[in-house]
Amino acid sequence: MAVLSRGDERRTARREALERGLLAATEELLEEGAAYADLSIEQITARAGVSRTVFYGCFRDKRDLLMRAARDMTDPLVARAEEFVGRPAEPDEVLEELARGTLALALRFARQHAPLFRAVVEASTYDETVARYLRGVIDRLIGPVAQRFEKQQRAGRALPLAPLAGASVLVGMVLQALYAQVSRDTGIGDEDLVETLATVWLRAVYGETSG
Repeated sequence: MAVLSRGDERRTARREALERGLLAATEELLEEGAAYADLSIEQITARAGVSRTVFYGCFRDKRDLLMRAARDMTDPLVARAEEFVGRPAEPDEVLEELARGTLALALRFARQHAPLFRAVVEASTYDETVARYLRGVIDRLIGPVAQRFEKQQRAGRALPLAPLAGASVLVGMVLQALYAQVSRDTGIGDEDLVETLATVWLRAVYGETSG
């Protein structure tokens, strides 16, 4: 395994700091009302206090920056989903706790990075590269969820739902609900949304076996 020198470590840390600064600058501009489609690299670099050269040293283009934001927001959720695959079939109360905790975490990330979250979803409707990337991110969530369904079914604790189809529908439902919640005033409290999503998720998968 290659060992980084102190110089390499400093360069890596500096690049990561620059990337975080550019992401933060983009998020600030979006929060202030700028539309992602109209946002220029000059605006981003000016807000971050760096040159265009620095920008292109971190990202290929504005699209690459947005996809990096999507990865940063979803990696913790993917990691949590993957943790569940290796767990044994759970009793009802544990299932409910896991469902609510994971959905609350997802909403918290969406809230914390709402401008970038909205920009990623919106850009995916007109930019095929972003759409393809977002589909890949979503698939990374769907896979572990489908595996979890299969495990619970083998243990006799879940309805005979087609695992991949069920996971796709439920993950898509959550994504759309989170997008709506952080994009406008839905009149729905965050706790109520999490509780409702958890209930729908559990009833869809487990029917009356969980409650």
